[in-house]
Amino acid sequence: QAASVMTIHNLQHQGYFDPKLIQFSGLSKELFREDGFESCGQMNLLKGGLYHTTKLTTVSPSYAQEIQTEAYGCGLESVVRFRSADLIGVINGIDSIEWDPEKDATLASPFSADDLAGKIACKRQVQERYGLEVNAEVPLFGVVSRLYEQKGLDLLIAIIDRLMERTNIQIAILGTGEPDIEEAFRHYSNQYSQRISAVLEFDNALAHQTIAGSDFLLMPSRFEPCGLSQMYGMKYGTVPIVRSTGGLIDSVPVSPKDWSKGCGFSFESIDPEAFLEVILAAKNLYTQDKPGYKSMQLKGMKSDFTWELSASKYEEIYAWAKEARLNAFS
Repeated sequence: QAASVMTIHNLQHQGYFDPKLIQFSGLSKELFREDGFESCGQMNLLKGGLYHTTKLTTVSPSYAQEIQTEAYGCGLESVVRFRSADLIGVINGIDSIEWDPEKDATLASPFSADDLAGKIACKRQVQERYGLEVNAEVPLFGVVSRLYEQKGLDLLIAIIDRLMERTNIQIAILGTGEPDIEEAFRHYSNQYSQRISAVLEFDNALAHQTIAGSDFLLMPSRFEPCGLSQMYGMKYGTVPIVRSTGGLIDSVPVSPKDWSKGCGFSFESIDPEAFLEVILAAKNLYTQDKPGYKSMQLKGMKSDFTWELSASKYEEIYAWAKEARLNAFS
């Protein structure tokens, strides 16, 4: 009679196995059916979990809605819709001790919403570390990401030449991933060596420094169940530029009619032109409206991304699951 709660982080990753696994697992063979563990003739553990758990959660309210559609359901959208009454989206929180610009030992200088002076030193630190021209006035756009198709960085690759021709921006890229994406960023780092630099490795300290020292954070994800980097960015006064999907919708308040009234920039279409347009809007705000840009920084830095609210929501969900299970056996 135990209650269970299963959290979906990323529906794209499913456990497909040989049907013989059900016998090995000790589960009843009767569970290997369409409304259970069977999927395309194989055993799908995630599908079985969706059917049999008491309550379901996922890591943002918007992603909970998206995975009920064919575009984001990864073949399981009908199952998710069937269980939608028991599905709750809860946005993730961040580690507010590790990610604190006032106490972060990796940074060249601490800073806060009350005193942003240290962020200038952090920007210099990033420009020097990446081999970019040291210039406090040039808008610096950071990328801290796994370099995979999901993250939409092919959209950035498609517009780099035009960004270099039409603006004076710099781009600092940190991450590893698919070889073709790595090679593209390596190529552009060589072609525009003073303005684009890619460090193709995992480096946690440099991730902190890049987010702290950049003026903007680029996150053009095709889908994003939750995402944490945009929260880190806002906490560090780095304005996120995101695609309107999943947890990015839920965590980055935007105001397209007057960007300065929000905490970030967003675009809808998975399209290089839309991404280019919003980067140009961000660059123009930075260079032409310093008070507006600072307003965005401060609103983001004062946002609450701690785990307290999310944890209390999970406590409620566990209680609901227990109550539902007790009612089923009463």
